[in-house]
Order: sequence, then C-alpha cells, then structure tokens
Amino acid sequence: MPTTQRKIHYLTAEELVRLRRHAEADAVRARERGTVGAIRAWALLDTLLSSGLRASEVAALRVGDCLLGYGQAALLVRQGKGGKQREVFIPQELKAHLKAFLTWKREHGEDVSDEAPVFTGQRGPLTRNGVWRVVKGLMAAKGVGPVAGPTD
Repeated sequence: MPTTQRKIHYLTAEELVRLRRHAEADAVRARERGTVGAIRAWALLDTLLSSGLRASEVAALRVGDCLLGYGQAALLVRQGKGGKQREVFIPQELKAHLKAFLTWKREHGEDVSDEAPVFTGQRGPLTRNGVWRVVKGLMAAKGVGPVAGPTD
C-alpha cells in the first residue's frame, strides 16, 4: 500500500521577514483599535520564530515558564519532545516583546499568574492546532506559503 507524504515548503528568509512585518503592523493597528487578536498573533509568531519551540511547546507555555527577570532570557519547556524538560535561551528582542505582551495582558484584566497560559484564544488556552491556525491565518493574509501543518 503506497504512502503519501505531504511536500513540505519551507519559508524563505524574505517570506519570514514579510510575515513578521505583517504581523507586527497588524498588532500596532489592533492596539489603536482596541482589539486583541492581532496582538496575540504577533506575540505568538515572534515566540515561535525567535525561540525555535515546537507548536505544542508554545501552546503549553505558562506565564511562570517565561524567565524574563534581570539577567534572565529563557523559556522553560516543561514537557518537550520525549517528555524532557529544558530551558531555551531567547534573544533580548523576544524577552522585551514577551514582557510587553504580559504587561498588556495584565492591563486588560487577563490572568498572568504563574500557572496561567501565555497564549489563549476565545475558548481558552491554545492547543497545538490552535497555534497552527493562528500562523496559517497570518500566512494566508500575507500570501505566504503553503506549508505543512505541525509535525510534533
């Protein structure tokens, strides 16, 4: 019985830059309008691209897993591939973005206790597929892709 495999299309450096710029611009407009979706989408995309975490690892992030204090710039992955825990160091730009995002969440009355999920949707914490839907929506809006879905 033949198996079918999806052809994976990797984004080029140019496509990644366009996608980041689009998501960031949408987030700026969303702040002006007082809407939330694009702000969350930009923080989610930046976390995925800047940290190298898998979709399921980003979906599982809790506020307490964001080590963003003085002298810290890391994300704690509690249950990564193979059930292993690890600390992933992140660039200072992502640290600043996540700090600003968590401050924004607090200002909008959202739970930012240590056990609260970092990324939520309308129905609660995002799942791995929810993360993929956000990214797919950004890609479709910018005309970037196609890519295969999450593989972890």
